[in-house]
Amino acid sequence: MRLNLTNNKEDRQLVLAKEQEGKINLVNLLKKYGEVVDYMTEPMVANFYKVTNKAIHNIGDRNKEELERYGYKAYKKSEVEKLLKPQLEVLENVPNRGLRLYPIKAVIVVGMMLTDSPVAEQLRSDIMDILFGNEVAIPTEST
Repeated sequence: MRLNLTNNKEDRQLVLAKEQEGKINLVNLLKKYGEVVDYMTEPMVANFYKVTNKAIHNIGDRNKEELERYGYKAYKKSEVEKLLKPQLEVLENVPNRGLRLYPIKAVIVVGMMLTDSPVAEQLRSDIMDILFGNEVAIPTEST
């Protein structure tokens, strides 16, 4: 059985359900590909997956409802400042109009949707390998 993570919302939900069951640790898997923080901006997600900001913006627009289930939201400036106090040095200039922020789970879902990213392709491949019994090196919390 293969899952169609790029085009099938139910398959993506199945992967996230497997995480809740403890069968896969998606956050640690994501850390294998680069640095992640609790909330990431569109440019941060684009940089992580090595795609354009526009690609991430388009995914956010087209899949807003699904991503909102995982915490994605357009936040007002005051909300951003409250939410991200520990991260504010990373987000130096928050525009007055606010920011679209992607929590880690939403970043994972974006990676399952992206088609033109080698990082996202490897993420999907590793997810499949883990779910279907192949060994994949995953960083632990301490690494």
